[in-house]
Amino acid sequence: MRFKQFRQQLDERRRGSSRVRSVLNKQMKPYEFWLHPKFMSPFPITKPMMTKLESVNADTSAFHITDIESLKRLFDLEGSAKQISTVTKIVSADDGMEMLEKGIETDGGVVVELTGDVIFPVNFDVFSEIDNQGRRWIDIAELTHIMQDSGIGGWYREYSLFVADLSDKFYKKHKREIEEVYDAFYGDQEDGGVLLADMYKDALPQMKSFTWASRVFWAGSFGKTIKLGLNFRIGEEVNREKGIIDKIESTGVNTSLKSKVQRGLFDLTKGLFDKADEWFIKYIDDFPQLFEYELWGAKYDEYVMDNFTIDKVYFKQFESDNRKYIPMDQVVQELSGYMTADEIADGTLTDGELKQYFSKWVKK
Repeated sequence: MRFKQFRQQLDERRRGSSRVRSVLNKQMKPYEFWLHPKFMSPFPITKPMMTKLESVNADTSAFHITDIESLKRLFDLEGSAKQISTVTKIVSADDGMEMLEKGIETDGGVVVELTGDVIFPVNFDVFSEIDNQGRRWIDIAELTHIMQDSGIGGWYREYSLFVADLSDKFYKKHKREIEEVYDAFYGDQEDGGVLLADMYKDALPQMKSFTWASRVFWAGSFGKTIKLGLNFRIGEEVNREKGIIDKIESTGVNTSLKSKVQRGLFDLTKGLFDKADEWFIKYIDDFPQLFEYELWGAKYDEYVMDNFTIDKVYFKQFESDNRKYIPMDQVVQELSGYMTADEIADGTLTDGELKQYFSKWVKK
């Protein structure tokens, strides 16, 4: 089953269309990876980097676990330079069934077989994530134990000092404007008898601290928030911190500062991408260690792929009392712009058939 005749009618109008942009717009922006507290040492993986490393493998077969809603997005990204995470090896067919039933970042229930260009092959899940430009990110800090004899662990210092230094210079240049915005935003609000405005203004000069530095440039998106420090005011009661831009818009104070912050954020993002490229070239010989490493207990690998073609789609039929159950007629309706009813019916397999399918991916 290859969907060619039905989908060729749709591909031309979808390629480069607003659908692809819509998919990516739901993802985090690059600056969010650079500044989000979830990451210790965020690092972008780009195809030019991997081409220099000669690790790009064209026409590689793999599978991808997803759900109905995300399957539509996958069809929209087909043939593009946007990256996805795939699997090429599992320890057992039962592991494949577990992935399908539990899902990986989605509800699961759908396994997609595809062929594409692998640009980042790792023998275990590095939990990469995608940004709104289709680029995938990893956290280098989680991998330094693998490459202990390399200089890779130094990326955190280089990256965080760059953020702190740029933020420090920005703060000193616009100190009065920034403090006026904080005064207007927090007003008479207190925490433990201390005015929040004073608390923040006292902390802002500490721009050499990455946590405080990132706060100026954090613009926020899609409901994601940044914590006010590692262990400070965490929980639903947290005042959602979206950086100075949000405060300017809320108060209407010093509106001319907004464009300056946006320019500062652009300079920060571009500067970090340039640094990442330089750093990668400096330590390019250390990366093969990562690709060759076998992590004990890893049930599957992670191969980052782009320029992929969807070959087959298989569906698990959950029991009607399972929260993941979707009636067949609803599945057909949801996927009407992507697959025919016959293709969906042919691809709906029993658990036994799915387990047999996963057996071909078991590591020999």
